[in-house]
Amino acid sequence: MPQLKASELREKSDDELKETLENLKQELFNLRVQKVAGSPKAGKIGEVRRAIKRVLTVQTLRKRLELKKQYVNSKWIPIDLRTKKTRAQRHALTPQQKNLREKKLNRKKKIAFRGHMFAVVRPIRK
Repeated sequence: MPQLKASELREKSDDELKETLENLKQELFNLRVQKVAGSPKAGKIGEVRRAIKRVLTVQTLRKRLELKKQYVNSKWIPIDLRTKKTRAQRHALTPQQKNLREKKLNRKKKIAFRGHMFAVVRPIRK
């Protein structure tokens, strides 16, 4: 089977992808049997395995897109569909929370550092 390109696979329908996947798996099985028998075509196994991976990747991407469409306006999104961020980014405050925090800190600073009044005593000159 010739090398499959992901762009070509994306254009195929789901049924065609399933059929392609079955054909590739059958071909892989046949190549493994030939390898045991001592055939020189054993190097083609890697190509077929990569083609299977491409088909599975396209199928997975389609499923994820459909699921994302379902959860567009919902409050909770499954963990698998959430954007991947660092732990610090996930736990960071939202812009609204940051704004509230800054206001609170500014109020505390104003109270803590009011202009202090000191009684300055000047020496009397005679």
